[in-house]
Amino acid sequence: MKVTYMLFLLTTAPSGELSSAYSNYTDKEECEGALAAVSSVFDAQDVETAYRGCLKSEQSLTPFEHQVDPTAKQYVVLNTISDDTLTVSFEESRNSCEAKLSSLDSSTKSWCTITHQSLEQ
Repeated sequence: MKVTYMLFLLTTAPSGELSSAYSNYTDKEECEGALAAVSSVFDAQDVETAYRGCLKSEQSLTPFEHQVDPTAKQYVVLNTISDDTLTVSFEESRNSCEAKLSSLDSSTKSWCTITHQSLEQ
């Protein structure tokens, strides 16, 4: 599978849960440019993020949408960063995600989050 770069953002959703957003880019410079633009907006509006960065990824997610229908499907995902590579695993429930999260090495950067994005087919 082709390695691309993914802009990865973690913010707090209105529900209080961590929410993840993703954007795919073909090269690192393009991703870092988008990250700088997003960071300047977030910083100007005091939006707190648990994580923001550009990482390698072999996955492609559906495009991020700013205005999501509140009734749209939400997914629970386990996000894992290892060797500057992001892996997004879709889980059946928050409980299954938390169980997998607790079994990971504590030095691994990982989070259970919610998202409206799905894997591109």
